[in-house]
Amino acid sequence: MTLRSTLITATALAALGCTAIAGAEQEPSSSNESPISCTIDITPRNGLLLIEGIATSQYDATGFYTLRVNRRGADITQGGPLMIQAGQEISIGQVQINGPLNDLNIELSVTADGHTQSCVIDT
Repeated sequence: MTLRSTLITATALAALGCTAIAGAEQEPSSSNESPISCTIDITPRNGLLLIEGIATSQYDATGFYTLRVNRRGADITQGGPLMIQAGQEISIGQVQINGPLNDLNIELSVTADGHTQSCVIDT
């Protein structure tokens, strides 16, 4: 798994009032060899954070996803079906939230063809 949120530069973090991203480590929480993989993109945009779930698969698959974004005063959950082709990267849910990157909990769970993969960012 890669942590795409590391693409946020130090300049962008300073503009958001964030002091560090060290606590924002994305970790897979399933231990099976899943052909499905997920990542979470975090992009500063117009004073907000754009949070986007991304899924890829080694083969054609169908299933569902859940994207949950939580911080004090906000609890946002999105979910729905997904269809993904082998080698394809798809966007599965987008959330815009104001405020800095700190005190943010994001969990993306993808289940397809009996395999579940979860990605978590806790800042």
